[in-house]
Amino acid sequence: MMTHTWFIVGVVLVVSVYVTEGAPKAEPAPVANPEPCCGRGGAFVRGAVVGAAVSRIRHGGGGGCGCHGCCGRKKRGIPDIFNKDKVEHYHKKMLADDKNQCGLRLICELAQKDEARITGKEKLVMLPYRGSGASDGSSFGLYDEAAWHGSEGRNCHLLYPLCSFAADHIMEHAEDLPKGQYEFI
Repeated sequence: MMTHTWFIVGVVLVVSVYVTEGAPKAEPAPVANPEPCCGRGGAFVRGAVVGAAVSRIRHGGGGGCGCHGCCGRKKRGIPDIFNKDKVEHYHKKMLADDKNQCGLRLICELAQKDEARITGKEKLVMLPYRGSGASDGSSFGLYDEAAWHGSEGRNCHLLYPLCSFAADHIMEHAEDLPKGQYEFI
């Protein structure tokens, strides 16, 4: 009965405001300039999908209880087309184009950043890599090893001397990369 009374008081209050001041006027939303297809961060959206798939493939995908799928929500939403062979193929292609080792330096330097200071785009770049140790000889392993070097606090610019750009500069110019160059789906 008490909640019913408060509801009526609330309705009366709203009606009295409308009667005395009039209904609020709708204002048009500011118009933004249209962006080209995929807009800012289009490459990073692809990176998020790839990163989530790589993470699931490389580190098991179970539910949220820590028992690797015996309870909780089951795997949904990540297609099975992301297998280890495709992930390795993707990393081989990246490594072949990364002759100056800027991708490796980027991963290394991002792994050094404090978790509180890392941006959303940088998190997407780092998503597949755990930095679990020395490379297993695979192309993916080289990038994961770069994350390990960064998390250990090593000098990334000395480990990857062919790249003369810091991580911030690389991230600023990541959108300038040709779209679709690394499409593999």
